[in-house]
Amino acid sequence: MIDKNISSILSIANEVLTSIDKEEFKAISNFKEIPNERGIYLIKERDGDVFYVGSASKRTLYDRVVKNHLRGNIRNSVLRKKLVKNKGLKEENIENYLLNQCQFIFREIKDFDEVLAVEHLVILILRKNKRTLFNEGKE
Repeated sequence: MIDKNISSILSIANEVLTSIDKEEFKAISNFKEIPNERGIYLIKERDGDVFYVGSASKRTLYDRVVKNHLRGNIRNSVLRKKLVKNKGLKEENIENYLLNQCQFIFREIKDFDEVLAVEHLVILILRKNKRTLFNEGKE
């Protein structure tokens, strides 16, 4: 059982990581494009650099991305805090920036534990490959 779970986690993480450079840039044009399932998501800028990896293990990807990041507030979203601090964005400009200058890569994962394991593995691998992530030092 354990070997099957580890194999599944490694396979999903590999799939997510290989999709980073394969997918053409495409901004979210409609919130209906966001899956209404558990899973992980990566956010990358137009130039292709991933700067955030997140998960929706208890809620859906739609709820996490729309309610927390796009329409949330700076108190409840690490991503929004980091965009203000690291990119100098004003809070009222964050939704526009994320929708027009960034691409979200979604991977649905049904199992709660797999969501968390894949998220942490993807972050670890990106850090080892010298990618700078806003996930550093979560507040």
